[in-house]
Amino acid sequence: MQSKFLTGLIIATVSVASVFHATTASALQLSNSIWSEFNQYVQRERLQLSGAELLELDPASLRWANGVDNAEIYFINEGAGFRNALYYSVNNSPERLIWGDIASPNSILPESNGPLTLGQGFSLGSYQGDTQLSLSLAPNGSSTRRYGAVAANNPDGLQHMVAYNVNAGGENWVLIGFEDLFGPRGATGGENQNSDRDFNDVVVAVRGVTGNAAVGVPEPSAMLALLGVGSFFGLRRRRQSTNEAQ
Repeated sequence: MQSKFLTGLIIATVSVASVFHATTASALQLSNSIWSEFNQYVQRERLQLSGAELLELDPASLRWANGVDNAEIYFINEGAGFRNALYYSVNNSPERLIWGDIASPNSILPESNGPLTLGQGFSLGSYQGDTQLSLSLAPNGSSTRRYGAVAANNPDGLQHMVAYNVNAGGENWVLIGFEDLFGPRGATGGENQNSDRDFNDVVVAVRGVTGNAAVGVPEPSAMLALLGVGSFFGLRRRRQSTNEAQ
């Protein structure tokens, strides 16, 4: 009898803790002022990145060198035709889902049923010691295609993730942009999807993470607007004409 009571108490405690964690994670939200600091780099389609003072980082080198207490990632904006999903891994652990449907009624290409709020955050957990962060994008929620930080590992062998160091609100952040279309800029035929290579399809900011400065000369398309988002009418074609990515 006592054993059953204790078991029930433990289960109840774990359940309450899980609910509390989920509620806390879902309640994370950037202030308007901090969100605006990131969103100022959102430019029109195909324009050069505004803010040449930003340090470009190697997206495969992102880490918390001394661990992190409650790692946080925030949704800044999106200019995608796809309804993308974002995953994370720490220290090569199995991938976990952050957001399965990255769309918002207030994003560059608004979706009335988009579930996210601009500036909405997600807790990645707490870690001790050197902790490497890996992010990957599933275009249109594809179960077979992922785009990550290492170009050679991507399905088309191209860069699909760019990262920049940003100081916002007196804290260190990394601003990250993803490109969700397969193939070189403007290429069609085969699997190519007439990509614009603007890296604005999912835009997030990660608090406190650091990375190594990018070395060498990045592909020209990576120097386009990190978040070249364009006018609503100019980009609406992507909602209407982009094919399923899976």
